[in-house]
This record gives sequence, C-alpha cells and structure tokens, in this order.
Amino acid sequence: MILYCDTSALIKRYVEEEGTDIVDGLWSVSLDIATSVVAFAETAAALSRKHREGILTEKEYASTLKIFKIDFDSFILIPITPLLNATIERLVRLYPLRGFDAIHLSSA
Repeated sequence: MILYCDTSALIKRYVEEEGTDIVDGLWSVSLDIATSVVAFAETAAALSRKHREGILTEKEYASTLKIFKIDFDSFILIPITPLLNATIERLVRLYPLRGFDAIHLSSA
C-alpha cells in the first residue's frame, strides 16, 4: 500500500498528538509514503510553530526537523502540474477547500 499523507498526517508522525497512533499504524504497513511537494514547507512551518509555542524544545525541534528531512527524501513527491491544477480547479468549484487542502486532495 502507498500511504498518502497531507501535512496534518505528517505532523502526527513527528509530534505526539491525537491521531498519532493511527498514522503510525498505517505508516508501519505501507510500502511507500507519498505527499505533495508543498508538504515540506507546510511541515517545516508547523514544526517551527510548535517550537515557538513551547510544544517542542530547541533540541526536540532540531532533531525532529532532521528526521523529517531524511524521511522527506524517501517520499514519493507529487508535483504541481497543469493536470493537477485542472483537478484542483474542479474540486474548489465543488467544495469550499482552502488552497493547500485542494492541493493535497488533488495529489492524493
């Protein structure tokens, strides 16, 4: 199975929060992990926010970011292409999606 993770799922892999056990379980039985290319920026920003909010110490932030970057290099990355943009356009006309949510849904 290829597991597609949006940013909220990726964060659960690196920071303990509600739903982490579900993500970990799916991750452990997956052959590959896929995500959109935008997930790097979103995840790095989310980890930085968790550090600023005191959820992660400086040491935890640095080690978590390092692990994420190593993992990211092994992910199947879905690029933003004209075909993906066409799918995004259809989805945002049908559903009240935010931009990155539309990218992730279309990428999945």
